[in-house]
Amino acid sequence: MAQPKLETLVQRLVYSEDGTRWRVREALAHDVPGAEADSCLIFDGGHICRRFWKFPVGWTELTDISLLSIMDRPR
Repeated sequence: MAQPKLETLVQRLVYSEDGTRWRVREALAHDVPGAEADSCLIFDGGHICRRFWKFPVGWTELTDISLLSIMDRPR
């Protein structure tokens, strides 16, 4: 079975206070088994990756601190 491919819609690079570089991207998830929405927000910090199905529509306009605070919310 082929791996589902996540198509990136938009992405941003942000840095947390501890210096971790996070690649934050919104990806289409229509072919992902168990997907809870049409797209998801993925935080990739190199050694850790987190996916969120619920996120603000205007996430690209958030400050870096506000964007990173999404990771503190329940998934």
